[in-house]
Amino acid sequence: MSLLLGLLLLLLRLLLVPLTTALPRELTPAQRLRKKELREELAMRQEAEKLKRKILHEKEDLWAAREEWHREQIKAPEEAKEEDVVAARKDRDEESAAVQKVVKELKSLV
Repeated sequence: MSLLLGLLLLLLRLLLVPLTTALPRELTPAQRLRKKELREELAMRQEAEKLKRKILHEKEDLWAAREEWHREQIKAPEEAKEEDVVAARKDRDEESAAVQKVVKELKSLV
C-alpha cells in the first residue's frame, strides 16, 4: 500500500510541477500597447545616446587638438629662447675667461 501511495505521490508531483511553473501568459491589449511604446522609447533613447556619444567624442577630439596646438605654440618660443640663451651663455663664459686671464696676468706683474 505504501508503495502504491508513493507512486501516486510521485505521479502527482510530476503532473503538478509543470502546472506550477510559470507559463507564458497572454498580455492584455493595454500591456501590448505599453510594451510597444516602451520599445519605441528605448529605440529613440538609444539613438539619442548614440548621437550624444558622437558629439562628445568630436568635442573631446577638438579640445585635444587645441591643447596640442597650444603645446606646440609654447614649445616653439621655449626652443628659440633656449638657443638664444645658450649663445648668450657662451659669450658670457668666453668673456669671463678673458677677464680671468687679464686678472691673472695683472697679478703676475705685481
